[in-house]
Amino acid sequence: MSPTNALPFIRQDYDTLYAGDDILQFAVDNVGWILVFVACVLVVLLGPVEMAIPTLCHATRDIAVLTEEQQIDCRAILALIEDSVIPAIYHMLWCDQENFSEATLPAYEKAYTWPLSLYIPHKMRTRMITNIHDVTGGASAEEIVTAATDACGTIADYLEDQRYLFGDKPHALDAVVYGHLSFILNCPMRNEALKLGVLSRSALTRYLRASLVSR
Repeated sequence: MSPTNALPFIRQDYDTLYAGDDILQFAVDNVGWILVFVACVLVVLLGPVEMAIPTLCHATRDIAVLTEEQQIDCRAILALIEDSVIPAIYHMLWCDQENFSEATLPAYEKAYTWPLSLYIPHKMRTRMITNIHDVTGGASAEEIVTAATDACGTIADYLEDQRYLFGDKPHALDAVVYGHLSFILNCPMRNEALKLGVLSRSALTRYLRASLVSR
């Protein structure tokens, strides 16, 4: 059990890493970000759901390799994901009662042993609902999904015909964007408006296919 009751956590020797950012950086330092990228994709497909959302930290740490203009674009795309896409995903997973009961709760009940499975998912839901309300300013579900769909459209416009966000070679930001888009397409959700919004943009579907082939 985590010494702070915070999950996920990793213990190595006498050092314990608690935060998701620290865990990702530990993995990147030891195996490289490409393998971490593959792991994110596997978690997207295999769950549990909250762990499927990749952290944004490594994209910001890898920003120095970009040109000044690309650095501005990188921060803008990260802001779109953090401010619009992630709240929409969390809203559908945790705030929508039917989706929570049919998808999120069963995933977490499998992840935790009894009796933790009776407590942790509902405790997390209470916390997430409060956080989402604070982040979105109490916006309605429709407004949250619309904002996320528009954000995905902006990313599609930026991609145009490029294979990756910054040309022919992948950047850490590609892992972040790919992970979120794949999560949207693969996670079972009652409201498919966001999923349909991603599928309607040919630049995004082409980008996802190219990323899969490149792996």
